[in-house]
Amino acid sequence: MRKSITLFLLSLLCAGVCSPQSSEPSRRLPSGVRGTVVHSVDHMPIRNAYVVAHGDGSETVQVVRVSTEGKYSVELPPAIYDVCVMARSFSPTCRKIEVTLDGMMVFNPTLEVNPLGMQVN
Repeated sequence: MRKSITLFLLSLLCAGVCSPQSSEPSRRLPSGVRGTVVHSVDHMPIRNAYVVAHGDGSETVQVVRVSTEGKYSVELPPAIYDVCVMARSFSPTCRKIEVTLDGMMVFNPTLEVNPLGMQVN
């Protein structure tokens, strides 16, 4: 009796460890938001801008700086986010974006020049 219980437990253990599902690595694609920040007049990339992603109803906040080509990418778990983009001498812009599983949402913000703060003291 004891031998059959031991064999039964070993077979259960092997079934859990040896199953094809557990041996395959997870193949999830990254999820988040990506895009290019451009000037509203000439659509040239804006460098040195910041992208802030705030989880709607949570304390999750991610901040990234765009590249010299105006590109950015923020990996985020699936949820709804307020995504705001700001740069010196430009008015900020924000959008509410739903990030889904296995996908990068695209948000290509266009910023308008704002002379406020451009004055030399």
